Order: sequence, then structure tokens, then C-alpha cells
Amino acid sequence: MKNSFKDTAKWLSLSAELGDADSQFKLGLIYKLAENAPEEKAESLKWLQKAADQGHADAQFTLGKSYFYGDDAPEDKAEALKWIQKAADQGHADAVFLLGFAYYSGEGAPEDKALALKWIQKAADLDNAYACFLLGHSFYFDEDAPEDKAEALKWIQKAADLGYADAQFFLGQSLYLLEGGPENMALAVKWFQKAADQGLAEAQFKLGFAYDLGEGAPKNKAESLKWYQKAAEQGLPEAQFNLAESYFHGEGVPENKALALKWYKKAAELGLPEAQFILGLAYDLGDGVPENKALAIKWYKKAADQDYAEAQFNLAESYFHGLGAPQDKAEGLKWYKKAAEQGHLNAQFNLGLAYYFGKGSPENKAEGVKWIQKAADQGLADAQFSLGNCYYFGEGAPENKALAVKWFQKAADQGLADAQFSLANSFFTVKHKF
Repeated sequence: MKNSFKDTAKWLSLSAELGDADSQFKLGLIYKLAENAPEEKAESLKWLQKAADQGHADAQFTLGKSYFYGDDAPEDKAEALKWIQKAADQGHADAVFLLGFAYYSGEGAPEDKALALKWIQKAADLDNAYACFLLGHSFYFDEDAPEDKAEALKWIQKAADLGYADAQFFLGQSLYLLEGGPENMALAVKWFQKAADQGLAEAQFKLGFAYDLGEGAPKNKAESLKWYQKAAEQGLPEAQFNLAESYFHGEGVPENKALALKWYKKAAELGLPEAQFILGLAYDLGDGVPENKALAIKWYKKAADQDYAEAQFNLAESYFHGLGAPQDKAEGLKWYKKAAEQGHLNAQFNLGLAYYFGKGSPENKAEGVKWIQKAADQGLADAQFSLGNCYYFGEGAPENKALAVKWFQKAADQGLADAQFSLANSFFTVKHKF
């Protein structure tokens, strides 16, 4: 124990030995905050016990919490709940909340959501910020409490006003998602700022995002990067990704691809599919890192397994054409289909061509035209041209020159030279038909 602790303990022990409960409690805390040698832990419990036996609510709660979490005392939920209950009966807000939490989680007490909410309500009435937030959250989401959005927001607002960061972030997010114009956005940013100042990574990210886009706050790239950096250093992958994007493209900071790749990799390793895809693309193209097709496929696969359509398409290309992996058209077709089902234009077109020509699967022109049509409907010029040919020659679709011309025209309007030639040719053929 340091000298300052020893001196304080020496003077407190005089009144503690005479039975002063407050001195006993403070002496217990001093030993609890010491270097945690076994003898000091024992002294801490001894003095906390003496104060608790005299009905000191803070001592009862601290003793109960020590047993509840096994902190400086053997974990003993039953002993913990005994002391927490005593403190709660005296109106100790933190004890009231912890008792509610025990019933809510079934830790040390039979799980009883109704009884838990009763105690949590009491703690909220006593201005326990976490209890206010949990109570509000239960009115929003918990099936064991009646849904009441107004009541929920009342308690969440109270928790936010009491300084609880998660509640401040929740309020900010709720306002950010409302369609209330600049006033709501500015208020959202105010709450994000409060939570961000307390170190909440999600709020730091949202604050950075607000400055990045100029939503609810003046557009300020330097301020945006400051908050992205704070959230990124706490391990929030979305912030790491946005920070990486800024360095990669030189937005608000000098371009630094090495630093960008460092942050992409951190976000990718935490499972963010966008980062996994970009990292795969960097290795695929040798952009900022040495080209490495095997590593590209590794990261594409991770993102593709999370249904990231761009990664599924690039993985399909790798397998279908044997780029960085042994050629496997069936495997390529599988990934084209996954991306196509998510509406990826080029995947739909390539899937259609594969079915149409029997590449990687038995030839099925009707199925091929179905997928080519999907890509054409979304405006892909190559698909529009191919669909025009299907109708023009009656292959995979009924021959229909008018429909063919319609699709040639759409592709030609986008500047596709082959479509412009076919369109001109179709007009020439009609004009000179005998």
C-alpha cells in the first residue's frame, strides 16, 4: 500500500475501530483500491462487512457487488443478493438497479422479467441512468414490456440528460433517421457529440460521418477525420473503413495508400465485407500492394460469404476465367448466380450468357434470356444489345423484329457501336425489303 493510502488508512482506522460505520466503509474502499495483495483484500472485506452490518447502504452495495462479480471476494451470488437487497431496501439506486438486473438476467436470482422491470423502474425513479436507458429500451423492444414509444423516449431522454452515453447515441440516431429537416439533424449531431466526448466509438463514427457529409454540421473533412480516427482506434470497423477511404483517395489528407491498406486490413479482419472486398481488389490489381491473386481470392471469398455482391461477382470472374484460381466454370456460375440474385448487373448478364451458351451448365437459352433481360431492364448496354439479337434471330425468344429494334435503340443510345451498327442495319433491311 502506498504511503498516502497508509496515512489515510491509519487515521480512518481510529474512528473505524470505535465503530463509526462511515469510516469503516471508507477504510474498506481504501484497502479495495490498494495493490490488491491478499491481506489487503481481506482487510477490505472485513471493514466493508462491519459497515454493512451496521446498515451502511453504500457498504452493503459494495460488499454485494464484490460477491456478485467475484471482485476481491469469492463469487457468491446468493450472498451478493442478500446484501444488494438490503441496500436496495434503503433506496440505494445502484443496488436497486443491480437487483433488477439479477432478476432480468437470472444471475443469482430466478429469472423474472416482470419483477425485474419493477426494480429497474424503481432505480430509474432514483435517477440511475443505466436503469432509465434499460427501461426505455424495454418499452421499445422488449416483448415482456408493453410497447410504448412515447414512454420509451421519455426514459431514454432522462438517461441522456443524466449523461449516459448509449442513451445520448440512441437519441441522436433516432433523430438522424427521422425526416425532420435540418433541425432534427442538428439536434442529432448535438447528442452524437455528447456521446462521442465520452468515448463512445459508434457516436464518434456518426459524428465524423455528419461532418463528412455536412449533415447537421458544417462540412469539415478535418473534423470528420479526427472523429473517424478516434472511433477507428477503438476498433470500430466502419470508422476504419472510412478512414482508409480518405487516405486511399487523398480526401482531406495527403494520399497514402500504405496507411489506407493498413486500415482496410484492420476493418477486413473485423469482418466488414466492404473492406474485405476493397482489400481483395487491391491485391487483385496490385494497387498499393504487390499483386497477389491468391490473397485477392481469399478476401473476395470472405466478403462473398457475407453476400457482398461485388465480391461474389469478382470471385465468379476468378473461377470462371481461371484468374488466380484453377478454372472452374461451375463454381464461377454459382457465384454469378448469387450476385445476380442480388441485382448485380454484370453478374446477371454473365449468368445469362453462361446459360445461353452452355458454359458451366447445360445450355438453356430460355434461362439465359431471362437473366439477360434482367440486366437489360436495369440499363446494361451489352445486355440490351444481346437481348435485341435474341429477338432479332428468334434464338431463346420468339422472333420479334420490333422488339429487337427497341433494344438495339436503347443500347445504341448509350453509345454501343455494335448496337448502332445493328440498328442501322435493321432499318436498312426493312427499307429495302422486297
